[in-house]
Amino acid sequence: MKAIKIAILSLLVLAVIVLIAGLILISSVSRGAIPKYNGELKISGLKAEVTVYRDERGMPHIYARDEYDLYFATGYVMAQERLWQMDLIRRATTGRLSEIFGKEYIKTDLFLRSLCMTDKSEKVIASTEPEIIDCLRAFTNGVNRYIKDAGRKLPPEFRILSYRPDPWTLTDLANIIGYMGWDLASDNLSSELFNYRLVEKAGESHIAYPRLEG
Repeated sequence: MKAIKIAILSLLVLAVIVLIAGLILISSVSRGAIPKYNGELKISGLKAEVTVYRDERGMPHIYARDEYDLYFATGYVMAQERLWQMDLIRRATTGRLSEIFGKEYIKTDLFLRSLCMTDKSEKVIASTEPEIIDCLRAFTNGVNRYIKDAGRKLPPEFRILSYRPDPWTLTDLANIIGYMGWDLASDNLSSELFNYRLVEKAGESHIAYPRLEG
């Protein structure tokens, strides 16, 4: 009986040690990814000084002397705050969620790949004005600069899932814009298909169309 009590006590002590170690590790990982909100940063890639002011709600306000620095700083700050969410949406646009979440997402990836967003994005980029391309490129440069500067101090999700984000490209940005447009329009598409099937089944004589006042 005494040996059993000692074994149980040892297991409890071990469980407490593991719990404390886990809490310390989680705290260390989460603190390591907190952006620097005060002071100055020397960031390679900027042409001139940029000021980032965060108000009482934590909302950043960016002041720059030219558009390139403005978009570069926007990409940098956005990556500071939301890099993993950005990477998650990017993976959704190219059907690469199963690479980090497992085989349960393979069907989702196959559906997302069937939308061919990358092909469409490349066509959009090819027909976009050079001035807009310059702004998009400045943004991606800012994101990539943050990834490089952060080193191992990336958001904790990357360390938990054991991967690093790929460099950002113009196609990634166009994919996200296309994904947002598709996501917003998908509800309307579902409604239109439902209405079409309803008319097909019930007959047009049973459908009341709204009157246009003229």
